[in-house]
Amino acid sequence: MFNLIHLSPKTAKVTLIPTAENLTIDVEKVKAIYSKVGVTLDITLAVPFDIVHYTVFIKSSSILSQDRPCDKNLSMIQR
Repeated sequence: MFNLIHLSPKTAKVTLIPTAENLTIDVEKVKAIYSKVGVTLDITLAVPFDIVHYTVFIKSSSILSQDRPCDKNLSMIQR
């Protein structure tokens, strides 16, 4: 069964924080995605935040065999 729910249009203020200096964010594409559901985004781009110093590099997933599932997922992402 499908129920149609009416949502009134909303505007949301969003700050996007690039995680690399040369990362490009297609603001118009992001706005277009949300406009389909009636959300207008007021997007501000912040100064890039370099995550290199906060990234965990894992060479082998075998060391995570006893860890939580989310830790194993981290290993998969790093490959």
